[in-house]
Amino acid sequence: MKFYGKTVTYIALITILILTSCEKDKGPIIIRPEIPYDSTVYMISYSGYIQPLFNENCVGCHNAAHPFLNLHASVSYSELVYNGENAPYVDNIDPENSLLIQRLRGVEWPIMPPNPPHVSEADIDSIKLWMYQGYFDN
Repeated sequence: MKFYGKTVTYIALITILILTSCEKDKGPIIIRPEIPYDSTVYMISYSGYIQPLFNENCVGCHNAAHPFLNLHASVSYSELVYNGENAPYVDNIDPENSLLIQRLRGVEWPIMPPNPPHVSEADIDSIKLWMYQGYFDN
């Protein structure tokens, strides 16, 4: 009978441990997208790479006078992510479907910039990588 008592005690302890260690009690489950690039090689810098692309290709029109999106260096990040007319323009889960990439490719009319030369595929891939990496303001 003693053996039976210990068994019940062990079963009770194991049950309590299982019930008190549920996965749901560990906080939110964060699902990170699988990055199709080797992002461990380098982090794309917003101020060092993305903003210079905007300066070269976009700021001529997308400045303080533009009614939807100002890409001037002092406000471009907040405009893309929070404050622009159609913000957010970025998407770290599926960058290809972000408004920014769709505009650069011409999927979302009109293509940006409207006059050639357009942003190169290599630069668009770098912008997508920046999004996959979490589109940090770095």
